[in-house]
Amino acid sequence: MLILVLHTCARRFPCRDSIQILNNSNQDVLVATGIIGTASDGTRKCQLTFVQNLSSKQSINYFIVKCIQNGFGGDVEIYIVDPQKINDTTLGKLYGCDSIGYYNDILKKYTFKNPEDFSKTDYKIVYP
Repeated sequence: MLILVLHTCARRFPCRDSIQILNNSNQDVLVATGIIGTASDGTRKCQLTFVQNLSSKQSINYFIVKCIQNGFGGDVEIYIVDPQKINDTTLGKLYGCDSIGYYNDILKKYTFKNPEDFSKTDYKIVYP
């Protein structure tokens, strides 16, 4: 005897891959993300990585993953930084993660821990 069960699942939501970031301030800013590395002694090190310049009243779409609703394997941190003070973005120039504010003038930090955090903001960051 052969029993065949067919199951279809309709997607209940459109799959989102990016968020909109809007600079609603009167100053130009930078968008950056954090990267984490490991030093030769095994300690965790960090650095901000430049994503894009964001002029006053400008917006961008920032790609996160193929489908945000399916998860993304860890926190997503997005930083709005003063363009006059961002760390040396040369690959390998990492520093202690607790020093990120020393090497960068962080104007605002946004942390997304799960897909629901993105949906709560309607997939949009409005700075300030």
